[in-house]
Amino acid sequence: MAQFSFNDLTPEIAELPAIKRERASGPNPFKDMLAASFADGKGRAVTIPAEHVADAQRLIRRAADSLNIGARIILDNGRKDFKCTPDVVKEWAEKKSQAKVKVMFEGKERRARKTKAKTEEQVEAPGVSADAPTE
Repeated sequence: MAQFSFNDLTPEIAELPAIKRERASGPNPFKDMLAASFADGKGRAVTIPAEHVADAQRLIRRAADSLNIGARIILDNGRKDFKCTPDVVKEWAEKKSQAKVKVMFEGKERRARKTKAKTEEQVEAPGVSADAPTE
């Protein structure tokens, strides 16, 4: 019995079937608003049902990523004692809350993230020493 080896394979040309998308996504409605906010330095606000706040946050962050900028997002439901947490947003979505929430956002410069400086040992490939002889 001959041994199998991937090195002995010869590929043949194949026509792959088209991929069918289950859901269609349109243009991000926040992209132009965020770009304008970044350009003029002024925030924007939209009032939406609470159940859609998580979607709005996601779309704003995606718009910021595609524009290669940062985004500041603030949620306001009109109460002074309101503290928005991810759990609150999740609860709104689960309960399909129709309460109105003002989503305020602003395009900003992206913050530089602090990175740890790599030590000499981390820069070397694992298992390979810089002093090891090469062939």
